[in-house]
Amino acid sequence: MNIREAQRKASLKMLLGAGIAILSLISTVISTLLMFSSKLDDGSAIGSAIAYQLKRFAYFCYEHTGGLHWLWDLAPIPDPYWLTSPSNFWFIAVYLGIFVGSALFSSGAASKARIRRINREIEDQLIKESIAGTRSRTRAQIEQSVDIPGSSIWKQWHELYLAPLVTTIVGALILKFVFGV
Repeated sequence: MNIREAQRKASLKMLLGAGIAILSLISTVISTLLMFSSKLDDGSAIGSAIAYQLKRFAYFCYEHTGGLHWLWDLAPIPDPYWLTSPSNFWFIAVYLGIFVGSALFSSGAASKARIRRINREIEDQLIKESIAGTRSRTRAQIEQSVDIPGSSIWKQWHELYLAPLVTTIVGALILKFVFGV
């Protein structure tokens, strides 16, 4: 793939990755907020008081995010007491979307950085040829001769494999010890 195609592909990866990550993050926050406001009320005085405050906060957020009402309707509400519920699987899929989108974005950013370095090398090559007095190739010819390999998001094991695992463990510990869920 030549430089122009690589630039277009890197920009598309960054745009798509940012969109997926942002929507997944917002949906995950909404799902968690809905879970806390609906599943925390266990009938005890403290559970009801906390659930009441969370319900008020969830309602406040719902009222002030008018353009995202469709996301509030689609956000899966996980059930911490029944781990094999279908909504838990949808929640995990949306949650993993954060990391896939992040990996796509950083893959596109890395490709753009590589393309910037290649452009500087092309300019340096043109200057060297100009100084030497051997102006044999034009910039377009040099760009056509450069072959840029594609990059894959699956090589980023930290963002796709390690980060979701660590974040899930920390979140589970917070749920267990702070909220008692």
